[in-house]
Amino acid sequence: MSNVLKSQITEVLNARNIQKSSLKTYLSTLSNLGKRSDIKIKKLIHFTSKSDEIMKFLMKLTFNKRKSILTALCHVSEEAVYEQQKQLDYAEHNAATRKQTLTAKEAANWMSWTDIMKVYKKMELRVNFLFKTVATKETILIYKNHPNLQEGAQMFDDDDRQLIQDFHVLMMYIEFPPRRAEDVSSFMVRDYNTKTDNHVDFKHNKIVFNNFKTQKSFGRQVFELPTDMKKHLLRYMKVFNVKNNYVSTLGLSINLTNTNITHALNRVFKPKKISVNMLRHAYITDFHRKLAQNGDASNLELMSNLAEKMAHSVETQLTYVRHDAPLPDTNTDENTADV
Repeated sequence: MSNVLKSQITEVLNARNIQKSSLKTYLSTLSNLGKRSDIKIKKLIHFTSKSDEIMKFLMKLTFNKRKSILTALCHVSEEAVYEQQKQLDYAEHNAATRKQTLTAKEAANWMSWTDIMKVYKKMELRVNFLFKTVATKETILIYKNHPNLQEGAQMFDDDDRQLIQDFHVLMMYIEFPPRRAEDVSSFMVRDYNTKTDNHVDFKHNKIVFNNFKTQKSFGRQVFELPTDMKKHLLRYMKVFNVKNNYVSTLGLSINLTNTNITHALNRVFKPKKISVNMLRHAYITDFHRKLAQNGDASNLELMSNLAEKMAHSVETQLTYVRHDAPLPDTNTDENTADV
């Protein structure tokens, strides 16, 4: 997608008062539409004039994938067929979510939150080992003071550097109830606007959400910065001498896209295809199972507290529960780790 077209789309979305996080998602969705469909979309008007080609491509997708693209299209085109199909897809989606059962794709890739945590803990041990044995004080000093070496990053080989990056991406969805991908991918650690940017305030031990999909419902959100999240971020920033502003990067000047975050999670959980959405389903399913086990299945206060942290309603939270999800894998040894 050309910069001119991006500017045109941004102008239209801003005129509609679209949230910054949603604007970024819609831009990415519309950009990927052209790449995936091979439809040449060079001008804003093409989203309307080429609606027949676009719909022919979209009708080959599942309703869940299609509805997200149609939502973006409806913001940049008034073509009636987009809105009509979007309504049909959302009706089908709502009917499916009310069943609270696994879709075929979810069933093929499901991992319980317990099993997700086992993977995370193993990664944590491996990353801790790397920082302890490779990123020694002496090594950090050498790389920091050598003008021809990329500070921090070259201490590790490519595989270890990828592991460290993927771990820190996953960590942001583990140490705090997993929010939407764009909420966390836009987290900043320095040079942020306290009123408009999502950021980590190390001085006051806070994580702050100013810009997210449901911001109009929740307003500005401020939570305590989890101890382990703070520890991992500060160590990572020190070793890599991070100068960029975003949390979810490794020597990059911009934040990761939602697609890159999904790729990171897919690498971590391979061969399972785990997305942020799957993490949210697993977390909430585990949460409600524990409520039921403790006799708190209808505890609205606990459900509301979690819903606030995840920035959605209790009603939406309930649609994430999967009653037929498999129980944790009891054959996995939680205490083993590959170092």
